Amino acid sequence: MMGAKGWSDLVPRLGSALVLAAIAGLALWFGGVWFAGLIVVIIAAMLWELGSMLTAGSKLKTWIITVLAAITIIATSFWGILWVSIALLLISAGLQRVLFVQQKNIGALFSFAIMSAGTVLFDLRQDFGLPIILWLICLVVLTDVAGYFVGKTVGGPKFWAKVSPKKTWSGTVGGWVVVAVISFVVKDYVAPQTTIFAFVLFSVFLSFTGQIGDICESALKRVCGVKDSSNLLPGHGGLLDRFDAMVGATLGFILTAPWVFPI
Repeated sequence: MMGAKGWSDLVPRLGSALVLAAIAGLALWFGGVWFAGLIVVIIAAMLWELGSMLTAGSKLKTWIITVLAAITIIATSFWGILWVSIALLLISAGLQRVLFVQQKNIGALFSFAIMSAGTVLFDLRQDFGLPIILWLICLVVLTDVAGYFVGKTVGGPKFWAKVSPKKTWSGTVGGWVVVAVISFVVKDYVAPQTTIFAFVLFSVFLSFTGQIGDICESALKRVCGVKDSSNLLPGHGGLLDRFDAMVGATLGFILTAPWVFPI
């Protein structure tokens, strides 16, 4: 049974989550330049955190990486042509690789993944409206919340103790179950064109890719010898800590959505 210490981070986690939810909710509702602006700020901040970890404390290099990321997201949002966006993302990640001091290849891969996720999220809101992007965000949030509470309550074997010692198999599977149930309920609102089985399986897969995104970021932090990507969000660490699963789920969406949605 968990004591008070096991839940000590719950209040700051909830507080930060509510503030983020309010800001994101307003930006999602208004869309357009408001959502685009939010995406630019979040992606730039995540790259600032990544740069802080990989540039050996060089503030100049970190800020150049931050600005490059912001310009890249603005540019991909402006042009909106697939091959142009991919080229811009690759060029930006390549330039950032030059600036990284350690883990250059991994850093460039993370940078490309983060910026790609931001670009896709903007396009989803612009081209397909609220239902799909709200479902994707809720899927990630539900996976995290269910994983937190089930893992804290049930405990049991660790998912990958060397990389992320707090995550358990019970929490991981708990996240899948909750996502499967909710996706079953909302399927007709989000994906009426596909079958229940395909949509639920797709949702659980994205839950898993979100968890992999979380694990990958944990592995990077372990290599860099840091506990959190920053201290911007009480109870969560940094934006990279908060949105790593969103990046993983969005990349999973990019790879598999054509089989579920007519994109």
